[in-house]
Amino acid sequence: MSGDGRAERYVGLAGAVLLAAAGFGAGALPGHDPAGQAPTPGHLAHPAYAVGIAAWVFGLVLLLTAWVRLRRPAYRGVLPARWMLGTVGLWALPMLLSVPLGSRDVYAYAAQGDLYAHGLDPYQVGPSALPSRWLAEMSPSWRDNPVPYGPLALLVTRLAALSGNLTVALVVLRLAALLGVLLLAAYLPRLARACGVPAGAACWLGLGSPVLLVHLVSGAHNDALMIGLLVAGLAYAADRRGPPAGVALGLAVAVKATALVAAPFAVVLLLAANPATGRQLARAAAVVAGAAAVAFAAVTVVAGLGFGWLPALSGTEASVQWTSVPTGVGMVLGFPLHLAGLPGAGGVLTVSRAVAFYAVLPVVLVALWWPLRHGAPTRTVVARAGWALAALLLCSPTVHPWYVLWPVAVLAAAVTDDRVVRTLTVLLVVLTVLVLPDGFNLARVTAPVGAPLDVAVVVWFAVVGLRRIRGDGRMRIVTPSVTLRNRAPGPDA
Repeated sequence: MSGDGRAERYVGLAGAVLLAAAGFGAGALPGHDPAGQAPTPGHLAHPAYAVGIAAWVFGLVLLLTAWVRLRRPAYRGVLPARWMLGTVGLWALPMLLSVPLGSRDVYAYAAQGDLYAHGLDPYQVGPSALPSRWLAEMSPSWRDNPVPYGPLALLVTRLAALSGNLTVALVVLRLAALLGVLLLAAYLPRLARACGVPAGAACWLGLGSPVLLVHLVSGAHNDALMIGLLVAGLAYAADRRGPPAGVALGLAVAVKATALVAAPFAVVLLLAANPATGRQLARAAAVVAGAAAVAFAAVTVVAGLGFGWLPALSGTEASVQWTSVPTGVGMVLGFPLHLAGLPGAGGVLTVSRAVAFYAVLPVVLVALWWPLRHGAPTRTVVARAGWALAALLLCSPTVHPWYVLWPVAVLAAAVTDDRVVRTLTVLLVVLTVLVLPDGFNLARVTAPVGAPLDVAVVVWFAVVGLRRIRGDGRMRIVTPSVTLRNRAPGPDA
C-alpha cells in the first residue's frame, strides 16, 4: 500500500461498501427477529444471510486493514486533518445509506420517542406500556425498562417519532447521530492543536475507527451526540471560553450522564496552566457549572419530564456481559456457587459491580483530578479527562463496544505514546469484530474466555498499583507519556 494513504483510503471505502451491503442480508433489518439469539448453522442456509455475513467479514478485513495501516503516517504528521476527515467522510457515506448495523437500539429509541409523543412518561414506564408496531423491532430485554437517557436525547427521539413512520424516524435519529459526529469532526482537531498533537493523528484515532463508523454512523447511537458535545466543551475550555464550554457540557449531560465526568477537567482548563488560587478555581468552577446548569435546566424545562431519568439509570445494569470488567469479575467469583448449585452467585455479581462503581471509581477520579486543581498544561488536563472516562468505562456495570469511544475521542487529542495508541488500536479492533451485523454480541457466548481476562486486568492494575506504592511510599496516578515521536511538522500540526 502507498505511503501517502491514498491506497488505504480506497481499500477502506471498498470495505465500508461491503459492510453497508452486508446489512441488507444480515443486518438489523425491520421485521427480523430482534430476540438476539445466537446465529446457528441454519441461519447460513438462507442465501441472503450467508452472503451478508460473508460481505461483513470481508468488509471488516478491508476496513480494519486500511485503518490500521494509516496509523504510522498519521502520527508522523504526513496526513493532515483535512485529508483524514475527507477519508472518514468517504468511509462514512456507505454507512449512512445502509440499514442499522451492529445493534437494534435505534428501534428502541424510536419506540421510546413514540411513547413520549403519546403523552406517556418514558422515565416511568417502558415502551411496552404503549402497544405499537414498532415494539416488535426492538430487543425484548429493553421493552419494559424506563429510558436511562437525558432530556435532550428524549427530545430527539420524540422529534423522530412524530411522523409515525418508522423509516422517517430512523432517518431523523441517524441525522442526530451524524450531527454528533460532525461536532466531533469540527472540535477534535481544534482540541488536538491546543494540546500540541497532530490533528490528523487525532482524527485517525478519534474519528476513523470502524467502531465509530458502524455503531455511531450506521447504528445511530445517541453516544455520538454526547461525545461531540463533550469534545466541543473541552475545546472551548482549552480556548479559555468558559460559558460556551459549560453550555456544551450541560447539553452533553442532557444526552447521557457520562459527560459529567469531564466537567471538573474543563474547569481546570480555564486556569490557563498557571498556578491558581482557590478563589480562581472556584470562579472557574462557577462559570462552567453555571453555564452548564442553565443549558441543562432549559432542556429539562422544554422536555417537561423533570429528573425522572436519574432513577432509570439503574436499568442499564440488566445487561450481563463480560465486556464490563466488574461484571466479568463477579461472574468468575460467583461461578463456584453456581457450579455447586448454591444461591448467591447473583449477589456476588451485584457486590462486584457496586464495589467498582461506588468505591473504586470515585477514588480514581479524585486521584486523577486532585493534582491538577491549581492548574496544569492543557495536554495533561485533556489526557487526564480521557483517563477519567476510561476509568468510568472500566468500572461500569454494563459496557457495549461503542462505549469505548467515550475515552478514545478525548485521548485522541492528547496522547501519542506509541504503547498507548497501539493498545487502543487493538482494543478497537477487538470490539469491532465482537458484534455481528444484526446486533448479536459475541460477548454473550464467550464469557468463559472473556471473564477470566477481566480478572487478569484487575490483577494487573493491582500489581502495578502496589509497585508504585512500594516505590515511593505513596500512590501515584501517572498519565502515560505523551511525547511525540518522529513527528514531522504538518500544515495542521
